[in-house]
Amino acid sequence: MQRLFTFCCLLVLGLALSHCEPSPEATPSDCGYDSPLLTFSAPDDCTPLLTRFDKLDQLVAGQAGANPPRLPAGCTSKGVYQIAELPATTSGAFVLHVYNGTAHELYVEVFGTTGCNDFAAIGECSTVSAITTRIPVEAPTYYDRYFVRFAIGQPQVDAPLGGDDFVALAAYDEGEPVGTGGGISYNFPKGGDHGVPLTNDDLTGRLTYSCNGTSFQRLALSGCGMDADVLRYWAELTGLPVSEQYYGPKGNVVMLDVPPGMDLNTGGDGARTLKAKINTGDGIVEQDYVINLFTPEEPTRADGSVTTVENDPVIKRRDLSYTYFQQLLPPFDPPMKYDGGKRPLTVSIIDSGTDDSGPGTPYWGAHRYQKGPTTEYVKPGTLGPDFIAKDLTPNDETPHGTLVAGALLGAYAADNPLQLVHFKTFGEKGQSSYFGALVSIYEAIAIGSDVINMSWGITQDKAPEALECAIDRAVSDGVYLVTSAGNDSASLAKSPQWPANFSDRYPERLLTVGSYWYDGKGLDNTGRPDPARDPAQVLLRNFSNYGDPLVSVAAYMTAPVPAYQQTGTVLPVGTSFSAPQIAGRLAGLVDRYPGSAIAALQNDFSAATTLAKLIYKDYYLPTPDRGGTLP
Repeated sequence: MQRLFTFCCLLVLGLALSHCEPSPEATPSDCGYDSPLLTFSAPDDCTPLLTRFDKLDQLVAGQAGANPPRLPAGCTSKGVYQIAELPATTSGAFVLHVYNGTAHELYVEVFGTTGCNDFAAIGECSTVSAITTRIPVEAPTYYDRYFVRFAIGQPQVDAPLGGDDFVALAAYDEGEPVGTGGGISYNFPKGGDHGVPLTNDDLTGRLTYSCNGTSFQRLALSGCGMDADVLRYWAELTGLPVSEQYYGPKGNVVMLDVPPGMDLNTGGDGARTLKAKINTGDGIVEQDYVINLFTPEEPTRADGSVTTVENDPVIKRRDLSYTYFQQLLPPFDPPMKYDGGKRPLTVSIIDSGTDDSGPGTPYWGAHRYQKGPTTEYVKPGTLGPDFIAKDLTPNDETPHGTLVAGALLGAYAADNPLQLVHFKTFGEKGQSSYFGALVSIYEAIAIGSDVINMSWGITQDKAPEALECAIDRAVSDGVYLVTSAGNDSASLAKSPQWPANFSDRYPERLLTVGSYWYDGKGLDNTGRPDPARDPAQVLLRNFSNYGDPLVSVAAYMTAPVPAYQQTGTVLPVGTSFSAPQIAGRLAGLVDRYPGSAIAALQNDFSAATTLAKLIYKDYYLPTPDRGGTLP
């Protein structure tokens, strides 16, 4: 038999025929069929080579081109169907990715051929109702080529095929995209059953990165004005498993798992098309962005850390000691716990939580959330929620959130009692899911927060729609928001970072904060603190993002704050720690100046010509003197 096969191949080769062994260079023209070719995508390319079928509403039943292959009858041979051709594969298997941008079920079959007319079905008929489906295919290597036929079946909603409906196919025969691999620890059990919570001692789940390096392998659905029941229905129609969901009084967010390796952009297009069929509100579909405290432009990196005055390279080159800053800045002086009759002010900090296990415990205990509503994630008497462990102990692992909270606490000056709610969405790698960030904003609104501090950002050209919706809801509910400008030495006009770039849309409610210093000055000729704080010496720090009018104000680059899990204070450096100085001062004005606290705070700002074209109106907040008062 082997000899006969060899002789056959030699004979065919001599006759210049081509169907004795698989040809990876096969094209549709080999047999004269007009079916589009589905080319195998490279596994190291996050963007698949798609064969896309549009204008499905114009298809005629029983027709798939002028000269389609005469495939055997099957579940896909009736009604409206389409056919795509694949080249041969030597691996013995390939994976078909189906993107269903319709509100209909699809039926999918695969066929192989050793010539142009000898077709055989491979595997079973697959029913596809989800917007993204992954179909493994056993592909015998003796076939010259393969054909995929899909038929459009029953509608899932009472809507005919429309002009925007589509089906897209991709195929991989040498592995699927995995990107950077990895992910973050998350309160999911092993095996992917996301509906079963874990105990604190069994945090074995993982939220995996997608191939593109900017998101997790999930889609985020949110309702910006969409009724919660409609969002639930939309999520159900996508056919994807619900990973997490939140239906709150101020907003709704649903996360959907997308099969590994599948393209989130095409899946999102499918979700948008599906939404159009049932839309009664402004529903949004986006990727589940990875948000990184330290490297927003490369969010899946996990090697960032907090810079302090001891390890800041510029400060070290200037030979400025810790003592210099001790002389320049007032000591950490948190407000006392106050149980009087004045209204408690609530500040929500969306960050990495806080350290409640070390010497700083009394500070956080004295200002924990005591008076206010109980919500899904926030309970009176607690420090705040942990979106990673899914509990009410937001233990800081970075220690970014602890230091941010300390800077805010040290800047607060008012008679009203202050209660802090620490929304821990960032874990040990300084990374957060989009879900945690969005839900934290909605929960902060729901508990009546006066101020929300967000010392983080998402770097991309277009505003994240769901984040914009959440910010807009906070502004509509009268909340003040403060966010860091970012530490990329970049113009926010040229390299947008969100929520920082929302400042020009909400100038009366949202402040974006950059970092300045006195260029190593700030002492008089005798080495004593200079109370004048000469504006001519004010310089934007080299790391700070900038942009007029996007950066609302600059605050000093550091502040003394309680050390993480140690006694004493430290001086962290960055816009992350400039922002809470503004947030703390702003919170102290909310009760006295309802609706106009930012205008009142601007009375404390000074202007420095050195900040021209970098900061809005050249604004900066002078450092207080050693007594804690502004000059």
